[in-house]
Amino acid sequence: MSSFREAVGKIIADQRKRKGMTQAQVGEKLGLERETISNMETGATSLTLERLEELAELFGCPVRWFLWQEEGTVREQAEMLADMIQSVPPKRRPAIVRAVAEMVRALQN
Repeated sequence: MSSFREAVGKIIADQRKRKGMTQAQVGEKLGLERETISNMETGATSLTLERLEELAELFGCPVRWFLWQEEGTVREQAEMLADMIQSVPPKRRPAIVRAVAEMVRALQN
């Protein structure tokens, strides 16, 4: 089982890649070395709330995305999905809702 820092680091790496950025580019934007970004992504470095806020602003996502755990309540999971869907152009959102509905139906059987 991964540590909390490693889980947060993986989410940071995922967000960075989703934005098409390298560790060096993120470091440059935040005034940090590439190695520091690597350490964040591997969980070797503890992150402050201020640093998470900077990353969230850079990646265009809420801070809570970095802290989300799969074990959350249904409401928390729904809010996370709503946040994710909100970043998709409105015309494409129905496709996401259909896909989730299909997955739910498949997993209920």
